[in-house]
Amino acid sequence: SSKVTIDKEGKLAGLDQLPARVQEKIRAALLAGKLEPPATLTQLNGQRSTLLSESGNGLPFRLLSPLGEILRNQQPTFRWQGLSGAQSYKVTVTDADLNEVATSPPLNATEWRITEPLKRGVIYSWQVSALKNGAVVTSPVLPAPQAKFKILGHSTLETIEQAEHAEPRSHLALSVVYAEAGLLEKAEEELRLLVRENPHADIANKLLRSVQSLRATQTARR
Repeated sequence: SSKVTIDKEGKLAGLDQLPARVQEKIRAALLAGKLEPPATLTQLNGQRSTLLSESGNGLPFRLLSPLGEILRNQQPTFRWQGLSGAQSYKVTVTDADLNEVATSPPLNATEWRITEPLKRGVIYSWQVSALKNGAVVTSPVLPAPQAKFKILGHSTLETIEQAEHAEPRSHLALSVVYAEAGLLEKAEEELRLLVRENPHADIANKLLRSVQSLRATQTARR
């Protein structure tokens, strides 16, 4: 990882190979001592926390993932908890206008990987219907919120790939672009590496704690 320095005027050195916008984000993160996830992630998370509560209202069985997440992969695997006595399951994925974009065949497992890639930059929602004793039981339904997730947009993906391919590789730069994209798990991984290489750097520890608290909020009710 290259040596990244910031002077009294807030000028950043050691990341010249990155776009100016990314350098600006890194400078802001260093000065604030924390990383900021995108607003979309916060919105998705509000619905997610309701879905993960134990109320059972409109949730005959729980969906596990993806929930309130931003995904890099265009072909996610959907996972849910089994419903006792269910003979089979069917997953339906819809776009923001509630058009069905993908439907699984009848499944015996409690997971399904979508076969067609979903579109980048789009928020999707999904439901699982269980067939039990000749009746269909669907989760979630109203009053529970929709189970939503977003596929990472093209421009954000380009920024991430630029940072991933930059030489020398910078854990700090990667943590900032991952967090900005909403990929908090990846951001935490990079910050752990940064702390390992710079154990006495207060800012590295501070940034790691900020991402850990964001992730704790996100996974609190899992």
